[in-house]
Amino acid sequence: MSYISPRLLILLSFVIWLLLNFVSPIQYIIQPTNKAVLFLLFCFISFFIGTFYTHFLFLKNIKKDTICVKNFDHKYIKFLRIVNWIGLIGLMFRFYDLFFIKEFLSYGSIAAYRLYGNTNETTVIGIVSSFLYPFSIIALVFSFHVNGIKLKDKLLIFVNTFLFIVYIYLLGGRTSLSLLAGMVLISFIIKRKKLSLVFNLKRILLIISIFLLFFIYSSIILINRLEEMGFTIYDHLNYMQNERHFIVKGWFADIHSDNILVNSLKYTFISLVHYLLHGYYQFFLLFEYFDINNLGFGAYQFYPIFKLGNFIGFDTPDFDKLMGNLETQGVYTTFFGPVYTDFGFGSLTFLFMFIFGFICQLSYKKAINGNLSNILIYSYLGTVLMHSSFINMIQSGMGLYVFVSMLLSVLLLKFL
Repeated sequence: MSYISPRLLILLSFVIWLLLNFVSPIQYIIQPTNKAVLFLLFCFISFFIGTFYTHFLFLKNIKKDTICVKNFDHKYIKFLRIVNWIGLIGLMFRFYDLFFIKEFLSYGSIAAYRLYGNTNETTVIGIVSSFLYPFSIIALVFSFHVNGIKLKDKLLIFVNTFLFIVYIYLLGGRTSLSLLAGMVLISFIIKRKKLSLVFNLKRILLIISIFLLFFIYSSIILINRLEEMGFTIYDHLNYMQNERHFIVKGWFADIHSDNILVNSLKYTFISLVHYLLHGYYQFFLLFEYFDINNLGFGAYQFYPIFKLGNFIGFDTPDFDKLMGNLETQGVYTTFFGPVYTDFGFGSLTFLFMFIFGFICQLSYKKAINGNLSNILIYSYLGTVLMHSSFINMIQSGMGLYVFVSMLLSVLLLKFL
């Protein structure tokens, strides 16, 4: 299964980004500096060196783990049941926090809450639920590799997945849904082992349907946000071109017609393409303007951990101050932007990317040999790599919370 190896996934992410540039209706007017390109190359090389180092250590020959092919094992059924209930409890806490503490309904709409809600407020329930509700994803990813699951457990997995999607919908988010889809896909590929067994006609049609639903969902979110902010499509597109440094090309630039549906579809497509492409261009701006005296030393990528430290009394960096150090807020800068703002251009970045590459490759090797713990871990790490040319999935969405929950679930699995 080399087609989901860490080296291929990180390169595949970049190739997809390049291909999207060729079909994009927008053209960016940002030029990278040689030093910025050199930094990206430095990150890729450091990552690749880390992945190759697993061949030189005792990890070279990893024995196949046969636990996944057993017909029935009470240990894994018990584990699945526990993480299912943990996930459900976490989701209940999450909904309570959203509706009763953060007063979601008082904002009147999803768009209003997304724009004006105090989403950074720290509460005990908020912190606890942040690390509990990702267990609902873990249950789904894990379930592909366990036989003999009872109907009541399957129903609970379905309920948890449904509630998770509803919660993300109420937040008006998309990155968390993308994280979920990526983890499910990688886990399913590991289960099936061959792509021909993964992408049959029925599943291809299902994926196309999901993409269409995601497009419609994005369109609804984007148009509602425009209405909440008081923008017309034409005005906001002009604003985006000025603020995000791009121009719209050809037929897509004409949104003066009275056909509201066509204008909305054009605007949604432009916004989605920008959503996918802008990471590297914003990284180039970040690299040019960021003051390396303001390095976060992990705070940009792992802020929830610092946030927890602040909650229990430690002196940690202020979130607003961290964001104020950035050239532009509210944008993605690929996987590598937060790496640069945390560690700069030097030995710390090499060490981080080297260790990241080493862990990814080690987890991948063990996952494809049937180790359930590493299937969980690599479903996450592989998804981070798949998104690397677009977004830092450790920093964004609920990525870090999922990873911490993954590690906790692995410990639970070992103790059962």
